[in-house]
Formats: sequence, C-alpha cells, structure tokens
Amino acid sequence: MDVNNKTLAVLLIAGMILSIAGTLSVLNNDNGGLTGYAGSTDTQYGTIDYNISSNVVLSFTTASVDFGTGYVDTTLGITNCDLTTEASGNEVGCAGFDDKTNSPLVLTNIGNKDAEVNLTFADAVTTFITQDGSGSSLQLKVTDTSGEGGACTGTQSLSSYVNANTFDSAAEITACGTFESDPSTNSIDIDVNLTIDMDESGDQSISLSAIATE
Repeated sequence: MDVNNKTLAVLLIAGMILSIAGTLSVLNNDNGGLTGYAGSTDTQYGTIDYNISSNVVLSFTTASVDFGTGYVDTTLGITNCDLTTEASGNEVGCAGFDDKTNSPLVLTNIGNKDAEVNLTFADAVTTFITQDGSGSSLQLKVTDTSGEGGACTGTQSLSSYVNANTFDSAAEITACGTFESDPSTNSIDIDVNLTIDMDESGDQSISLSAIATE
C-alpha cells in the first residue's frame, strides 16, 4: 500500500506523542509526582514526659540534747537549777550537768514541698519532770538556724519559750506555719530550757515528735 508523505508525518508525530507519554509515566512516583520531587509531607510527633511527686519529709539533723548527770546544789540556798541549749543560759544551782556543750535540736525539711510543722511529745511531760508546776519545767523555743533566715514563717507559736505541758501527748503546737523546703533556708533550731527541782530523781528521757503536713 502506498503511503504518502502527509500520512507518514502524522504517524511520526503520533509515535513521538506516545513515546513522550510513556517516558513521563515511568518518571512519575507513587504519589503522582516526579521522581526526586518531595511532594506532600507528613509529620508525626513523639513525647517525653516526667512527673515530680510531692515529697514532705522532715529530719532531725541534730536529734538529741543530753544534759548529762548532775544534781541541784542546795548549799547555795536554792531549790532548782536551769539547764539550756542557749549559750546565754543560767547555770546557777546546777552541779555536774553539762549544758554548755549542747546544741539545740535541729529540724530540717529535706522534702521538696513547704509544710506546716507541729510539735508534740510522745508522753505526758509529767513523766519526764515529776515536779512540773512546783519547781520543774520544760520549755521549748523555735528559731531559724543561723544563716537560714526565713526558714520558718507564718504561725510561729514557739517564737519564745513555751511550757511543754501545754502541748504534750494530748495536744500539738504549731512551730512553723510554713517550713521552707529550699535547701538554703530549710532548717530550724529547737532550743530547750529545763528547770530541775531538787526533788527530781533518776534517769529521765522524753521523745519529741515533729509532724509535717503539706
């Protein structure tokens, strides 16, 4: 069959079109774009979490006061003597006791939350000083540890000496309305003032409890 030049031209153009279409089909990626082209994107996110638990913890970093052994020296014409953890304390009438080497009880907030701190005794004070109300007394006072001003704020019922028989095993007293947890200001001193009547006897001990509430 004879094919004229016009027909050949048409067939040639059609072949070129089919070739170009095939090439483009190969170059297309799965998303309909050209290979090497980023096309649409999808971003996914992960997370990193942690949770700090509330931790209210107290520690007696100085946990005891021991005045040692002695007696009331009645040859001086008095019937009791005073022992204290404060350097300015009065020792008149005290023979043999060692109060000048004693430091106060030191209570530290080692948790991560500020807390209210109340004090009480495990037993009635009258089990410790039998002449309570006569010639004997036990008193406590709370102050910020030296260099840690602001550790104890809010209600401070023991900012001056208070008789312990008002908050023994039957009651509590607020030492700090807010006891700071900041490590630079988280310690308080609990000073002791003990007056011993000449009629006291034996080896006596009493336990003080510090109770923290957030």
